[in-house]
Amino acid sequence: MMAAPSDPTGLAFGPTWHIGDSLKVVPILPARSVDLVLTSPPYLGQRHYTDLPDEVGRDQNPAEYLASLLEHIGGWRRVLTKHASVAIDVGDTVATYERRSGRPDDWPIAHSLTAIPGALVWALAWGHNPFTGGESPAGRWRVRSTLTVGRTNPTPGHHGPRFAHASSTVIVASTSNQPWFDRAAAGSRLDHQIVDLDGGSTLLQLPRERQPGLGHNAVMPARVADLLVRSLCPAKVCTVCSKPIRSRVVDAEVRLLNRERSDRASRDGREVGGSWISTTSFRTPSGPAVEESCECDAPMRPGVVLDPFAGTGTTLAVAEVAARDSIGIELHRPWVDLWPERRQQVRRILAYERRSSRGRLR
Repeated sequence: MMAAPSDPTGLAFGPTWHIGDSLKVVPILPARSVDLVLTSPPYLGQRHYTDLPDEVGRDQNPAEYLASLLEHIGGWRRVLTKHASVAIDVGDTVATYERRSGRPDDWPIAHSLTAIPGALVWALAWGHNPFTGGESPAGRWRVRSTLTVGRTNPTPGHHGPRFAHASSTVIVASTSNQPWFDRAAAGSRLDHQIVDLDGGSTLLQLPRERQPGLGHNAVMPARVADLLVRSLCPAKVCTVCSKPIRSRVVDAEVRLLNRERSDRASRDGREVGGSWISTTSFRTPSGPAVEESCECDAPMRPGVVLDPFAGTGTTLAVAEVAARDSIGIELHRPWVDLWPERRQQVRRILAYERRSSRGRLR
């Protein structure tokens, strides 16, 4: 286990690393201690990071891969607080003749997508593995929304007779019917790049992040992690009753500006998702904040984010910037060694995003 020193802010926080298999590490974490699980497991058959045969993503077919994911998700339930959510970034895989050579009946026909994101949504909502019909070890969840992350600059190359595959799906689910959700944070983060779709889906359009010298080409985009951490993980939680504490921004000047933008957009007929925001959905660090109180009058702890497939630590770096505590579990030690470099990259990306956001308000 590796622990980073805490930062000198109002609350002590800092990322903690565990090197090992998350199936073995998660059971030793305290029960009901995590406010958000945010992770991106290795995709099926895309990249292999170790020589271990049981590494997630090395599974022989989509059914085994989904079963592996559900086994991990089932282990997370014990450590989640009542208001916690999970946000899982998953991508699809194309069936090839090579992948079907051993057991072709376990794959779709060659050159077909395997529908893994949709299968995971089904398995969480209904409690069964749709590939096998067997009961899911993860149990049933409330699948609250899906976030499609589309890259506006996909990797160049030959994609065959199909459009460039340049997206992944973030599935947001919870066991509670009243999970924590900060609508203000969700409305203010990347407001110019979010498009609401029907059926609880959202499209987030972002350019692909470049990681010069990092050597890891499948990192979670920092701005996606920032959106999820700030909207799904409370900044403070009561240490006695575990109540999440909400802050509310009441800056009148910002509220008026948003109202004017909304009215103008309505009059011009430009009611397109992301082109304007409502009077109550924008928050700014410069405005005064009013915190909800807790009757316990007890110390607060930072919200805790867990990433069971932490990689180079994007989730942990974003949580640190957002003043949340974080726990990272990674099987491949060389990726953990890249954490200091990835941490600096994430800080630069989010600092640029904040400057750009302030410029759009002028």
